[in-house]
Amino acid sequence: MKLLIATLLVAVITAYTQIIEQKTREALTKEKSASFNIYVINGRFGPETVEYFRNHNFKFATLQTQGAIVRRNDKSAIDLSRVERFLNKRFPNADTTGMLVLDLESEPFKDLRDYDATDSRFKAAEKQWLTLVEKVKRLRPELKVGVYGIPFRSYYDWQKKKYNQPGKMNNLLSEVDFIAPSLYIMYSDEKVGHNRNIRYLKENLDVALTYGKELGKPVIPFIWHRVHYSDDVKGQVLIDKEVFADYVNYIASYSRDNYKVNGVLWWDYSNSSSKIKNMKGVDSFSFYDSITVDYARKIVGELNY
Repeated sequence: MKLLIATLLVAVITAYTQIIEQKTREALTKEKSASFNIYVINGRFGPETVEYFRNHNFKFATLQTQGAIVRRNDKSAIDLSRVERFLNKRFPNADTTGMLVLDLESEPFKDLRDYDATDSRFKAAEKQWLTLVEKVKRLRPELKVGVYGIPFRSYYDWQKKKYNQPGKMNNLLSEVDFIAPSLYIMYSDEKVGHNRNIRYLKENLDVALTYGKELGKPVIPFIWHRVHYSDDVKGQVLIDKEVFADYVNYIASYSRDNYKVNGVLWWDYSNSSSKIKNMKGVDSFSFYDSITVDYARKIVGELNY
């Protein structure tokens, strides 16, 4: 009898906890930041999608990828001449305004992530990053500059402890104009459950928003409407539109210590051929484009954007 009562008590507590969590999330959705914006990367979407974006007040940003940052035959070394050539091509005028994300995911990125702040390898990588950001901001002072994926995305406890030690990225993030972590969904809901993915978003938002509030920087994380490659079954598969919109809504609504995100950066592949890679039932870029518009509509409706 005591065992039965204990079992029933656990069940009641579990159900009550789930109800409280749901009520909390519903309340959060009503408190989105008034300045929340959806940014998309120039050239990453098709014409139909871009037209929809323009008609619905989406903003545009530019991604400077690794090929325009590091030396041709040495991914561990930043090539400032290549950086300058990219800026001259994409932003010919020194007083051009806009939003630029530096996307460097080779050794200087990994060394910041993998080593302690006291490690010489971390310090060498940090110096390269600071030089890169200083160069870009000096050449194009009117651009708003951020760096992709920092603070670092974590899913497992060991990653949280290793990658994002408190204050580790203060020096670099103090120099950027906005903080742009990656919140790509690592594993599908089918594999780990929707609540686990919401917890993943919360834990990573907590890290970014802590930096944002402390340093006075806007937080604008990256999102993607497909599952990350980490999922060996669902990797690259489209996330259900309603589920994806719910993720975005959670990001827009979430607050830590009264500090909220200022928007999201919606990423996609750089060309039409790779956009439909590994996607069953999608055999043309135009069809993929129409699907993406459906995702945009769902987000606009969910956020009242």
